[in-house]
Amino acid sequence: MLAKLSLWKASNEDAKMLTEKEIGSILAAQLMAMVRNRDQSYVSDINAQYSHLEAPGKRIMAELTELMFIKAVECDKQRRQDDAEKLVMENLKK
Repeated sequence: MLAKLSLWKASNEDAKMLTEKEIGSILAAQLMAMVRNRDQSYVSDINAQYSHLEAPGKRIMAELTELMFIKAVECDKQRRQDDAEKLVMENLKK
């Protein structure tokens, strides 16, 4: 999975910007995939509180979170830019 994330990062550096919803969906989908992968997580049959990520799962989530953080910063920067442009245009109309 780490290799896939690295390839994804390299191939998507110039790709379209992700939305907040897409970022959240990617993180949630990866967590749900880990629930079903015994190499990445331990899921307790007794109580969910005893469940946890194994070392490979922690590494994958750390790397994915770093990638999604960068996408979140890009998304926020674009939103602020769009808001500033909208404000300028509204002021020009007056």
